[in-house]
Amino acid sequence: MQPLRFGRSALIALALSINITASAATDDTPLADLSLEELITLEVTSVAKKPQKPEEAAAAITVITAEDLRRAGVTSLPEALRLAPGVEVAEIDGNITAVTIRGFNWRFSSKLLVLVDGRAIYSPSLTGLFWDQQLVPVENIQRIELVRGPGATMWGANAVNGVINIVTKHAADTQEGLASVEASTHEASRVFGRYGFRLGDTGAVRAYGVQRTTPALADSNGSAYNDGSDAWQAGFRMDLEPTFQDSVTLQGDIQKLEFQTTIDTTLVGEILYAGTQDDQAEGYNLLGRWVHSFSNDHTVTVQGYVDHILRNEFDSEFDVTVYDLDLNHHFKPFDNLDVVWGLNTRKVEDKIEGNFQFEPAEYSYDWFSGFAQVELEAIPERLRFTLGAKVEDNSFTGMETQPSLRAIWLGQSNWALWGAVSKAVRTPSRFERHINSLITAFDPYTEFNQTPLPINVYLVGSSDFDIEKMVAYEIGFRKTFENGAALDLTAYQQDYSELLTPRTSEPVVNFGYPFGPDGPALPVSVDQAVILVNGDGGSISGVEASLTFKPLKNWTLTALADVRDPDLPSSTFSSNDAALVQFAGASPSWQAQLRSHHEISDKVDLTWTVRQVSELEGGIADAYTDLDIRASWQVTNKLELSLIGENLAEEYRAETESGVYPAPTGYVERRVLLRAGLRF
Repeated sequence: MQPLRFGRSALIALALSINITASAATDDTPLADLSLEELITLEVTSVAKKPQKPEEAAAAITVITAEDLRRAGVTSLPEALRLAPGVEVAEIDGNITAVTIRGFNWRFSSKLLVLVDGRAIYSPSLTGLFWDQQLVPVENIQRIELVRGPGATMWGANAVNGVINIVTKHAADTQEGLASVEASTHEASRVFGRYGFRLGDTGAVRAYGVQRTTPALADSNGSAYNDGSDAWQAGFRMDLEPTFQDSVTLQGDIQKLEFQTTIDTTLVGEILYAGTQDDQAEGYNLLGRWVHSFSNDHTVTVQGYVDHILRNEFDSEFDVTVYDLDLNHHFKPFDNLDVVWGLNTRKVEDKIEGNFQFEPAEYSYDWFSGFAQVELEAIPERLRFTLGAKVEDNSFTGMETQPSLRAIWLGQSNWALWGAVSKAVRTPSRFERHINSLITAFDPYTEFNQTPLPINVYLVGSSDFDIEKMVAYEIGFRKTFENGAALDLTAYQQDYSELLTPRTSEPVVNFGYPFGPDGPALPVSVDQAVILVNGDGGSISGVEASLTFKPLKNWTLTALADVRDPDLPSSTFSSNDAALVQFAGASPSWQAQLRSHHEISDKVDLTWTVRQVSELEGGIADAYTDLDIRASWQVTNKLELSLIGENLAEEYRAETESGVYPAPTGYVERRVLLRAGLRF
């Protein structure tokens, strides 16, 4: 087997245009058209695993609605997440995006838990998730709930820096047909189709399919790399209400992805040339959920799912299957006491082979957990305290406890002040425990090896690798003014300990018999191991803010900003390389955004967004300014045309580096899209 040809910067890493789009107008009523009573009924479930109003949640929560997605003109989940404060999104290449909340941003989002209708898409084998395989059509999304800060008390390990819960529309809300098509001179295209119908008087179902081709990013001269992708996904959702007290949901998806990866390949000495790997991935999932309502404040939910991915990348195969079963019980024993508790079991089976060698190659591991949370209304309609904890047992580190204490004061004039202290952990993955792989080899007398012997570098996991720990302290203030303006402020400090850190072992000299078995034993090579261990701790503190107001009745402005100050341990290698991306993440110190939506008439609206992002830690990418513009014309009740310009402020820009394998920096280019939406 050929060794992985890693460059020095990845020693410790694992691994204009015109678009014609048919995307229908949203099925949801625009928020601008909702009455005050309807706005008040907007509820979320990500904070407490029960319905609650977002303004009454003792957490930093943002809700992105279907109308927000339509106005922004986004068609992918990473682009949709740019609409929220505190979220870091950076394109790596034509198909891979890094997404995180509050720091540690790199490809696999190791400290972020993402769910789709309650199904966790976090991969415990590689400590994160594959964003290019998250193909949920935005047309099917009802809302995206983003909780900044730990959510481990409710959702378990790995919900360290935040939780993103993508909630799709009820099948009854997606009746009849919707079709769309997209094409581009950047070789990008997107085709989407959906049809829904009723099942008698108590049920509904929808089926959909989406095909997407993403364009490659460019090099520093504007020439395109060969790192685009072709993907398709099909799925269904069925919702039934067999009785007034019961609801049943059954949904599933199947997908296939073919993509190219641009890598630096060593051809002559230390001179790197860009080459292309052809890779592919596929997967399926099936989820069932039953909810029984004894009353408005007393429900039992049982949910189970199976999720499978098979991914071939960089001459390695990752075959992972997850089985999950969850029970959730919400009730109010007293008028001022609200209780939620639940149990969960999860089993993971995986097989990892190829250039990335794991020992053992096949493995099966289990999680068992239980949680309980009580909310006490100490002063009616004013002061609430929430205390909860999750106890989790996993195959790697055994029993872990993740508690939280939250409080919120609800003022009389539509304001709230809240605070929280929470603990969260990130459990080891197969990567940190079981990898044992040759990742690079340095020839003698080259830039990084001045010795006469070749050096083989191995990345080695440790059976002693333990959990990463974090304790967060948060305080927040939010207020809704009489004129409809809304202000949301959050300050936090997150203290980490036992963070993943690379440590180099003592080199081992290998001896051989170059002159035959009777000749002398001579040194022929050197083995150098980079071992993954728990290292030092650190902290990240910051402030997040959002303000929405209406200068005119038909004009809405939204301002977002976040500033963070990291104090994290540096790698034993140079901080100005992919080691930083892998172990500390590459995050900006601040981000700012101004978004405008203007309803010019009942048929024409205009949305523009200006976004600024500071340079990344370690100088990985420069600061940049971004401008997106979308103009929409509602031609008829069933037809909508939109013209969209993306990344207009700069000719091209780099947002981050790979950090997994040696790859040239990809640059995001300007794009112009034309969309046409049709319902039938």
